[in-house]
Amino acid sequence: MTAHNELIQLLDSTPYTIYDHDVFSTPTYPYVLVERSRPAYPERALTRDRQGVRVSWLLTPAGQSRQSVSIISDLIIPLLDGARLEGQRLEYEPTGVGIEEEENLQVNGLPVFFSKLTFGVTLPR
Repeated sequence: MTAHNELIQLLDSTPYTIYDHDVFSTPTYPYVLVERSRPAYPERALTRDRQGVRVSWLLTPAGQSRQSVSIISDLIIPLLDGARLEGQRLEYEPTGVGIEEEENLQVNGLPVFFSKLTFGVTLPR
């Protein structure tokens, strides 16, 4: 099982709909969109082999109130921070993004709110 699949499996234990890379045209609220970022290679001397690959995920919790997004975030952060993916420790990486309202979007007369949560793990090479 890949680290991405392990992450999705952890999120599936929550009561929220999890969308893996794509949200359908009529999503079920509240939900969490999971997008895998490209691997990042930390700076190192050119003569030194890299010891691991940093893999990150951007999670976008979305709901129809600020409170809903806050509740989702308050559940996801402690669930994932410190969890093990492929035996390695997953870490929450604060983005500094608060809860924002999606401009010009309403569903069933209610606004849509979202936040951005980033998590990363260094996988052995």
